Amino acid sequence: MSKLRRAAKKLKKERGVRGKITLILRWFRKRLGHFFYDELLRGERRRRSLYDRLLLDKDFAQQFIEDNAPMMKTDGLALDAGCGIGTWPAAFSTSGKTIVAVDIAPDDYWHRVTHASFLVADVTTMPFRDSIFHLCLCLTVLEETRDDKLVLQEIRRVLVSKGRFLLKVPNKGNLKTRATGKMLYAKHLREYEKNEITLLLEHSGFTIKSIRIAGFYSPIFTRFVNTLISRHTWLSLGELLPEKYRGVITVICEKAT
Repeated sequence: MSKLRRAAKKLKKERGVRGKITLILRWFRKRLGHFFYDELLRGERRRRSLYDRLLLDKDFAQQFIEDNAPMMKTDGLALDAGCGIGTWPAAFSTSGKTIVAVDIAPDDYWHRVTHASFLVADVTTMPFRDSIFHLCLCLTVLEETRDDKLVLQEIRRVLVSKGRFLLKVPNKGNLKTRATGKMLYAKHLREYEKNEITLLLEHSGFTIKSIRIAGFYSPIFTRFVNTLISRHTWLSLGELLPEKYRGVITVICEKAT
């Protein structure tokens, strides 16, 4: 009996979708080599390639900053509340401006980003005095916090009057959530509709300047697909969908006086 026939027979005997997928992935790894499988599907190798991903995302972030220059330009201090591996601080560093970046856990790649000051702190209790920052970024963070209202209050506290605020949150109506009934990622505590995030920001003391829904999330193998495609492809695929099915809501607003 050939190897292919034995594999097919084994797959037929395996019960349940999860078991069949596991067998297929094992075959995939054996046939196409360890590197491709490990790089895309296993945590350790994927972690090592995160800095390369940071560089790719940095280009996307720089383009966003350029496209929204009137709203993003600031001569004062900027803050990234929930900076992760440091993508947006890296994008800002190319302009020579210093950005203060805060996250609840340190990251190995922070030291590679120049013109940025990193600090370990909770975004609900940041160790800054009132009205110090002219610009604040909070990108795909709000949905992971237990109290989103408290986060917004803290950001408003550290912003100067009419300080700019850039917020990104997952759209509740995205294609994956609609198709599967599950949130985009397991660590998300909530997702937002456009009207919902608008009201939340207004009640928290912000004035909306622009709001947009963009991006694409595959209803299956979401993390795998998003690892493969570039951010520009991610945007282009989103443009093919009705707005309510897109992935991320981006809001630019300012602190109301």
